[in-house]
Amino acid sequence: MKKLLTATLLLCAFASCGPATQIEKSWLDPVQTTRFNNFKKVLVVVFAQSETSRRVAEEMLAKELGPSAVASYNYSSISSKAGDADAIADALKKDGFDGAIVTRLIDKEKETTYVPGRVSYPFYGGFRGYYRFGYGAYVEPGYYIEDKIYYVETNAYDLLAEKLLWSGVTRTTNPGQLNKVLQGFATVVVDQMKKDGFIKP
Repeated sequence: MKKLLTATLLLCAFASCGPATQIEKSWLDPVQTTRFNNFKKVLVVVFAQSETSRRVAEEMLAKELGPSAVASYNYSSISSKAGDADAIADALKKDGFDGAIVTRLIDKEKETTYVPGRVSYPFYGGFRGYYRFGYGAYVEPGYYIEDKIYYVETNAYDLLAEKLLWSGVTRTTNPGQLNKVLQGFATVVVDQMKKDGFIKP
């Protein structure tokens, strides 16, 4: 019973945290008038240690952005010119890309949260009943939860003007199943772009 109660409290604590990924902050260039809708061909780049994570993240983000978005792992010039930013930028312009979305992990940290204990109180009847049940009242001790938090930055660039147009930072807590987390990440980022007016309806 005690183990079941502890497990239930843990689930409640995680559920209360809300969505795994949330927007921390975002910025839209107030001077530049170019928006995502003006782009004809957009490269989606995700810097990740795992090739699987990179491919899945790029696919999810490209899908959310729409048909003009192309995942970088499908673009051969990226792999053939890896590390050479100038060569890649020139190749992108030559191949008709006018926009780019770039995502990378910028920080990670651990956060400890204390979950208070729980006390079971007896009913308030007569003395005998109160004493009998009160004597058996129990306390479920408090405990600590350690959350893993990842901060990811996403930038949108106008490749022709060589300008940063939009930037956003997301906070992801306790990432679980890869596909589910990355889908949530892509949705949160694109929704914020819409809220900020970078993507027009």
